[in-house]
Amino acid sequence: MRRQAASLLLILMGGAATAVQPATEPSPSPVVVVRDGKVTGSLQQAPLDAVVDSIADQTGAEVRGAVQPGREVTLRLDAVPLEDALERLLGAHSFTLTYDSDGRLKRIALATTAGNTHPAAAAPARSPVSGPMDPAAAEATKRISQYVQGNQTVEVGGRLGKALGTDTATFQDVLRVALKDPDPRVRAEGRRSMVRAITGDPTVREALVASVNGMSDDVLAQALRNVAGADAARLAAAFARYGRSPELSQRMQKAVAELHRQGSGS
Repeated sequence: MRRQAASLLLILMGGAATAVQPATEPSPSPVVVVRDGKVTGSLQQAPLDAVVDSIADQTGAEVRGAVQPGREVTLRLDAVPLEDALERLLGAHSFTLTYDSDGRLKRIALATTAGNTHPAAAAPARSPVSGPMDPAAAEATKRISQYVQGNQTVEVGGRLGKALGTDTATFQDVLRVALKDPDPRVRAEGRRSMVRAITGDPTVREALVASVNGMSDDVLAQALRNVAGADAARLAAAFARYGRSPELSQRMQKAVAELHRQGSGS
């Protein structure tokens, strides 16, 4: 349950990875987050080829070969090293990874032999994090994912509006700026706008509350760190102040304290 809950928060933030694509391009890929060579995600009957493409996009790797068309995967990954994550995802379908001289992933080569194209439904059984998702967690994940992918319009102003060049931006554009803009003042305004927007939807807010209530303080701190890096404590503080929920505020205040205790917040 703790891993399911941590994945829910990453589902919320996963739109930041797709937001860097052109606004006219759809973002149907399942949400997985690759950070520091580790993969986190919660997949429910997700197209495997789209998952592999998402990993490749985030690492800058080239994909050679392909998985069997129509193959789906149900799997939870919680900061799993990249090679191990691909083993769990691909099962019996063999692959090789090629790295450049700087240690960055250069290529994911998928075997094309017929013997390796069968669905590997039983292969992930050795992993304790695979298996059917709890129905309540699955529903919460679905609701948050629908909101992120729906890409609602958000009113913006100040430095944030100037950075985006508009007074109305998409949710994913606001999210991207909140997490990635080089100006810390713009990121701060982006965090406020993002939190106010997503918690303005009562059903999404309830899903977020259920998510963080399922985490211990250290798991929540790690999820925030995976999402926001050095801004983890600031992101938690934004949820605590602007999240429109006493429960959410209380849990995020504890996360701020935990991040400072671990020396991961500022």
